Amino acid sequence: MKDPSEVWIGMAHVIPRIGSTVLGDAPGAWVTVLAWATDSASYRSLVYAAAAHYELALESLEDIESLSARSRRLTLDRTLLKLAKEVEVTHGLRFGAFHTYPPNLT
Repeated sequence: MKDPSEVWIGMAHVIPRIGSTVLGDAPGAWVTVLAWATDSASYRSLVYAAAAHYELALESLEDIESLSARSRRLTLDRTLLKLAKEVEVTHGLRFGAFHTYPPNLT
């Protein structure tokens, strides 16, 4: 039987948990997350667990869809496609660049 998993993509808003240094002094960040998943529910679960691993709280997760669906609608940049290939090969999860914001934007 063929594995129904594929690369899924979404935009996560994360904030640091007490003691986390991942985002430096920033109060939060937006980050694209790619993961090997079967559906949006499994994608959400994987992203939640990965964020927790890095002592980040997942505030929201938006624009979730399979990468194949996204690529039919939009042109994806090379960096994103490279991350997607890594996810496909490893059946894992990859964070894109964290786009932090200053404290006055929270």
